[in-house]
Amino acid sequence: MFSFIEIEVIELPFRKIKQREICNGKFTEKNIGGNILSPDFLSNPKYLLTVKEKDDYHFKVEGPKDSSLMLVIIPIGDLDLTKDHLARLGFQNFLSNNPGFYFQGFSSYKATLKPDNYVVLISNQNRKVTPNFITS
Repeated sequence: MFSFIEIEVIELPFRKIKQREICNGKFTEKNIGGNILSPDFLSNPKYLLTVKEKDDYHFKVEGPKDSSLMLVIIPIGDLDLTKDHLARLGFQNFLSNNPGFYFQGFSSYKATLKPDNYVVLISNQNRKVTPNFITS
């Protein structure tokens, strides 16, 4: 670390990761819904996440360099996804829980989540590219 003024650097203790889940997936012609403004946005790959205690969470998704990826975490409460469509939540919920950026080959999202059910949605802006991805 370089500085023109005197600074003090202190090593911080890292929090232990309590649990880590890794999901492998692939965009296909049927599930590549494009960006948040696309009418097919909700067909992007989705995962159900149940948070049991309030904590800081870090999500990431990785794909090839020619993919343009974004993670969206949406609280769904008691919405039963086996009976109800995700669109029932309303477009405003997607905008308010959207980090708003696509990144080449990688996306990351940090949030403090309270106990609830959430949908983790992975969006690829380039609908012509159908890459494999890993999310954790």
